[in-house]
Amino acid sequence: MRTKRQEIVINHVYIGEFCEHPVLEASIWTVCDMLDLEKVEAMEHVLDASPIVKAKKIDDRDPPRNRATSFSGVLSHFVSSRKRDYGTLIQSTSGGRIPFETMFQLRHDGRLGPVGKRDCGYSWICLTLNKKEGFTEYDISEFKSLFNNTCLAVDAFYGHVADHSICVQRNVFMAKAVEHPLLRKKVPDFNRELWDVYWLNYFGNEYVRFWGEEKVLALAREYELTRFDKGGICVQTTPEPVFADDSVKGIKDYTFKKHMYEILGYNTFMHETQQSGEPGQYVPTMDDQRRLLNANLTNAYSK
Repeated sequence: MRTKRQEIVINHVYIGEFCEHPVLEASIWTVCDMLDLEKVEAMEHVLDASPIVKAKKIDDRDPPRNRATSFSGVLSHFVSSRKRDYGTLIQSTSGGRIPFETMFQLRHDGRLGPVGKRDCGYSWICLTLNKKEGFTEYDISEFKSLFNNTCLAVDAFYGHVADHSICVQRNVFMAKAVEHPLLRKKVPDFNRELWDVYWLNYFGNEYVRFWGEEKVLALAREYELTRFDKGGICVQTTPEPVFADDSVKGIKDYTFKKHMYEILGYNTFMHETQQSGEPGQYVPTMDDQRRLLNANLTNAYSK
């Protein structure tokens, strides 16, 4: 555990910073149209139902300035008042003593249109949990529930949770693996690969279909695996979140990642020595994700 904040700069390029206390980061991706108020309202319900977060402030600026007492109606107001790509931040706290805060961010990556008319975009949702004195077993369990419920509410195709230190260390390894840090690969091409193996890993039902039941069962033999009615799974690789280990020499060197690499393929994930495949070789393409979503929506509307 680091005792102070540490900024990382390589060749005059800012890479990130290590925090002095634990920070859990959840990232969730969906091809759903997040200008759809039904999805946004479902997300509001999940956030309001969580016992570890309480709405405090909301804004499309950082830090957020507008006070809020509930998530209900707040996100949908921002969406309906803009009708465009948007970024929204909610600062929320738990209890009167504010033991930690959660930052919620929703942002479009690429353009999204009505169902059936998407323009290869997707939405990214980020949930961040900070707690200076460290996380209790209760905090960890409830954040896992919040993550899974948000994935289900927005029909996520992929998501993961890790301590911030793991994410920063990964960026450092990627920066050092290329001639100059600016040339590093920052984000995956979801048509070809996924981010990496983390503490929690959510895979939507198109990944489950693509990899097949045999590989899913193999994951269940090595990790804690939760199946959901919508067809997706959450794979928990360790009992508690893992912090960055300074003795580790590369992204693939963590023991908890080994079995998933072996089962799903080393090139399925983005790392320093990855040989990126063709679209659809190791993972389903984004078009596959959209076709599945549209089929599910069509079936739902026809009932």
